[in-house]
Amino acid sequence: RMRRLKHLVTKHFSDIQVIAYVRPQHQWLRSTFTQELRRGGVPLDLYEHQYRQRIVLKYSKVNQLWSRAFGRKNVSFRPLERERLYEQNLLADFCHSTGLPYNTDLSDTLTNLSLSPEGQVKAMCINLLCLSGDIVEQERREIIRYLNTSYPGKGFAPSEKQVLKIQYYFRPYN
Repeated sequence: RMRRLKHLVTKHFSDIQVIAYVRPQHQWLRSTFTQELRRGGVPLDLYEHQYRQRIVLKYSKVNQLWSRAFGRKNVSFRPLERERLYEQNLLADFCHSTGLPYNTDLSDTLTNLSLSPEGQVKAMCINLLCLSGDIVEQERREIIRYLNTSYPGKGFAPSEKQVLKIQYYFRPYN
């Protein structure tokens, strides 16, 4: 896949710089858990979700893949921590890092919403109904949009014990 991506990109650009934003794996898992619910997935628990995401979360392996395709000097990793981002904004940081112009009008429209734990459970139930054929995809999307506005919140948070297990597993890859 990486070779195909490189082939597609090099058709249009001669100078390619890869910037990957990374954060501690347990934070990434929490975020993608909610995203998977929004896309129609039904992650049963954090460990199942972690297993399915295991390749992406091994940052040293990801670095090797990108570096092999685009060259080590063309790949950089930046921490996805608000306080370390330029102007504490991901898009502003990316633009600043690449020299691209930054449109501040976009800031308010690019918020990353989360579902509350109750919203996550409801989304999982809706997704199961869609998988069983009891509702169609268009209805599922409309209900998820409703849940996004009606059940905002921090979402599922792994316990300290779960976080330590997760971080221990990924320590060799950081």
